[in-house]
Amino acid sequence: MAVQNKSNVPIGTVLEGKFRITREIGRGGMAAVYEAENIDIGKRVAVKVLAAELITSRVVRERFIREARAASAVRSPHICDVYDSGMFEERPFLVMELLEGESLYDLLTRVRRLDIQATLSVITQTARGLGLTNPLDPAQAIDGGTRYLRDQLDAFGGDVSLALAAYNAGPGAVKRYGGVPPYAETQNYVRAVQANAAAYRTASPTPSIL
Repeated sequence: MAVQNKSNVPIGTVLEGKFRITREIGRGGMAAVYEAENIDIGKRVAVKVLAAELITSRVVRERFIREARAASAVRSPHICDVYDSGMFEERPFLVMELLEGESLYDLLTRVRRLDIQATLSVITQTARGLGLTNPLDPAQAIDGGTRYLRDQLDAFGGDVSLALAAYNAGPGAVKRYGGVPPYAETQNYVRAVQANAAAYRTASPTPSIL
C-alpha cells in the first residue's frame, strides 16, 4: 500500500464546505497547487495549500498570507487573481484563478531549449510578474531578484544552500531532489555565491588604498 504524503490533500476533499479538490497541478518548496471546483456554482479554481512541514514556521505562514493580500490588491494579467482563503488541517490555503496552459518546467522538459524569442517572452513576463516595469533597469532587477531570493529563504526554512539552488534551478527542482539538484550549473552557482559571500564577510569594511 502506498504511503500517503502528509503534505498531500486527498482528491475529493472538500475545503471549508465549498471547494472540492479534483487533481494536483504541481508543487514547489513552499506549497502545493490543486485544481478544485466550487461546488456551489461549479466554477473551476486553483487552490494553493501551504506545505504541512512549514506550518510551524510563523514567518512562512505570515508571508504566505501577506503575499496573498498583496496579490489580491493587484490587477495584472501576469498575476493570478486571489478569490478566497481558508484553513485545511491548520494549513492556510488560497483560492485563485485557474490558468490553463503549460508550466515552464514542462515546456523545457518537452523542448529542452527555448529560442531567443520565447526566452525573451518568458523573461519579460517574469519581470512583470515581479512588479518590474523595466527589466533592463538595474535597480528594479536587483529589487525583484532580492525579493525572490527572500521568498526562497522563507520557503526552505532559511537554508541558504537550498534557497540559492531554488533561485537558480527553481524551487520545484529542489523539492524533487530533496536538496541541491544534481545540475552542474546549479551546484557551481551555489558554491560560487557562498564563496563570494564568505569573502565579503571577511573583507575589511573600508577598502585599503594603495
